[in-house]
Amino acid sequence: MSKKLFIKHFPSRMTLDERQQFLHSFGALKVQCFPDNGKMVTKYSCFATFYDEQSATNAMHKLHQLNLFGFRLSVEYANDDKLIANEYDIVCGPSL
Repeated sequence: MSKKLFIKHFPSRMTLDERQQFLHSFGALKVQCFPDNGKMVTKYSCFATFYDEQSATNAMHKLHQLNLFGFRLSVEYANDDKLIANEYDIVCGPSL
């Protein structure tokens, strides 16, 4: 397990700021979202870092398969390969 989650399939109508605020409302301390014009694999996706593994697990249970504007979110624990931010064009959100 990890205290970082990878969340994908956000609706295209949600802005980067809205995605960041949305994940902060579930307890994320730091949110990193991919730009909408990125690769299809990362398009409409974000990383979210939580206080600890339990907080991440609780958020995962609430977010996974959540229906937002007709889109179902997919949430998984972020593995080390996905945490190498310099491999991606990530827009970093503010930390709390």
